[in-house]
Amino acid sequence: MKLYQSPRLVETSVAEFFGYNAAVIFGRARSAITALLETLGSEKKVTFVIPSNICPSIVAAGVSANAKIITVDVEKETGLPSDEAFAAAIRKEERPGVVMPTHLYGFHRDYNNTLAVSRDRGWFVLENDTSATRALTNDSLPKNPAGDALLVSFGSGKVIDGGSGGALLSDNIDIVNEMRKRVASYPPLDEKAQVIEQQLVSLRRLLQNREVNYPNMCRLYENFLPYEKSAARLALPEAFDESIITALETFSHKRLARIKQVSEWEKILSDISDDIVFMPLEQCSPWRFIARILRRRDLVIRDLRLGGHDVGTNYPPLHNFFPSLINVDSSIEGEMWGNEVINLWLAPEYNEQRKVAVADLIRQTLSDRG
Repeated sequence: MKLYQSPRLVETSVAEFFGYNAAVIFGRARSAITALLETLGSEKKVTFVIPSNICPSIVAAGVSANAKIITVDVEKETGLPSDEAFAAAIRKEERPGVVMPTHLYGFHRDYNNTLAVSRDRGWFVLENDTSATRALTNDSLPKNPAGDALLVSFGSGKVIDGGSGGALLSDNIDIVNEMRKRVASYPPLDEKAQVIEQQLVSLRRLLQNREVNYPNMCRLYENFLPYEKSAARLALPEAFDESIITALETFSHKRLARIKQVSEWEKILSDISDDIVFMPLEQCSPWRFIARILRRRDLVIRDLRLGGHDVGTNYPPLHNFFPSLINVDSSIEGEMWGNEVINLWLAPEYNEQRKVAVADLIRQTLSDRG
């Protein structure tokens, strides 16, 4: 079977970069998710299994495709679901669906059991690799074991920063053709969509980040789901193609620089406190320096920001944002991860001197508070 239409140069470049036969470019990665779920669900409501702690826009993509969304609790030590947790979620479902193992924050984990159970039960495996852990660099991970398709992102702030866009990659020509037909009918990403996205990101931060000892207001975000859904089906204007290709060409150099930054953060923070815990997984393609602070994390965040240092936290479980949509029995470890994790930037402006200043503030906060 032939391709539905000739690929854009950027699609050929992306496919080669990750070792797939074909790639389909979308306005955003979530648009690719919506298109895939609608294709696989057809007239039925497809089941979509995802990590409990992930970007809320993933929920918007699933809701837009009329999917049944199931979240799998992440481990408190890694921020990722275990292989068995994903496999168990699949076994509970009567009909096949889509499972999305995700290499969150650039940490890679093998999901061999999930892949095996998926094959046995007819599930589609969408491997989410927005941090490009599977990019074919000199020391890259092998392509296999992999899923039926790979999802990548080129959004602003991602490790492959093309300004916007995402892609679904697959060796399945039927899936590729269907994705191309769907995206051909999508409106292009425009300035209005970009502004809405910026506003939603700011809103999530406002609702999530709280003063110490005051409850957050994440649950209010569910009211803004219609705005999230407005970006569920977008195509990418060709004006972004050159910046994506440039980002691919410079990826290896920037990845090595980020790995060096991670090593520097670890060295500087290693002797501060036993309450600072580093990740047990290999961070193949770092997005931020990720660690956990077991106590007083919110105080540390507050003091660093007051000291002029930008610092981040990661998402809490999705039911915090969508209490009506996401019905879960428990996400204890996901809540712990969300309450303990800290992100430190890998940007050039965080040189060794500034890293030491951050470390000194953390040490002071933890020692002052007992």
